[in-house]
Amino acid sequence: LMLFSSTIHAQEHTFLQLGKMYYQQKNYNKAIEQFSKYTKEFTKESEGFYWRGITYLQLNELIFAQGNLEHSIKLNSKNDKAFNALGHLYNLKSEYTKAISYLNKAIEINANNAEAFNNRGMSYYNMGNFNSAKIDFSNAIKLDSTFAAAYNNRGSASYSHQDIADANIQDLLQAESDFVQSIYYEKNNPLAYRNLAYVRYFLEKYTEAFFDINKAIDYTPNDAIAYRILGMIYAKIGKQKEAILAYDKAIELKNYYADFYFERGVCLMNNQEYISAEVDFNQSILIDKEQKIKGKAYYYLAQNAAHQNQLKECIDFLKLANKQKLFIQQKFLSDFNKNEVFKKFQNDNSFKEI
Repeated sequence: LMLFSSTIHAQEHTFLQLGKMYYQQKNYNKAIEQFSKYTKEFTKESEGFYWRGITYLQLNELIFAQGNLEHSIKLNSKNDKAFNALGHLYNLKSEYTKAISYLNKAIEINANNAEAFNNRGMSYYNMGNFNSAKIDFSNAIKLDSTFAAAYNNRGSASYSHQDIADANIQDLLQAESDFVQSIYYEKNNPLAYRNLAYVRYFLEKYTEAFFDINKAIDYTPNDAIAYRILGMIYAKIGKQKEAILAYDKAIELKNYYADFYFERGVCLMNNQEYISAEVDFNQSILIDKEQKIKGKAYYYLAQNAAHQNQLKECIDFLKLANKQKLFIQQKFLSDFNKNEVFKKFQNDNSFKEI
């Protein structure tokens, strides 16, 4: 009996260890084979179902992942790791309230579970509750000062936490610091590099932003948003042709973002490619499902028409922009009053009637 027990224990260790080894190597199918051997042999052990569950999560097999994780909890109601993994699973499904209920349980069982705080922060972030998200990310960092993802996420929350106003200088500097820390603890971190470039763009640190976004592209050459940020940087420093090429790549990779077309349209207009600019502005209006860009696009179509001395079209587009209540925003009203391209029409009666 003693010998038999020892043999079983060795088997248990081997199956789990091999499974974990394959998991670390990202050989998830082989990992599942080993964890399945373990769960078949040890049907009452929570650990095997937990590991098989999180492996299915890596494969995005959410139904199998959920079943295994729920069974793991059924066998051990104190398995905070399984509750945390289920919270992460429901985040992936965009069921954030349900995710929070599981993550609350994970934290209740183990108040030192940094991953659970980070995952709950993600739930709050995606629900638009940026202050609560930032608190959770900070708690995750207190528990694990090397937690690269939590630094990145807190940086994003610092940038995003305003409900109305844009991020102020303190928010931007806090976000910049967190993204730098994230990269310090995880050197090959494309998301942190991309976020850092975006924040440094708004801090007007264009040289550093250019370096950061190119690092992000080196790691993830098919990241459309990274090319969009590269286009923003080129446009800001007056390199319109390079900006257009960057936006071309962004749109090639993801052709359903209204912002990409609108911003490329601005670059095309500034490069005196008015016909192509008009196409892009109209495309941005067409695919702007959330109606966030429509007013701006009409305003820039008006400018584009004015550049071509098309008075009637310019007036029509300005009226459409006004119908979208664009000029309630002081920055657009001020720009309209100061914009040189409209001054040629100031003495025209039809323009005065707008």
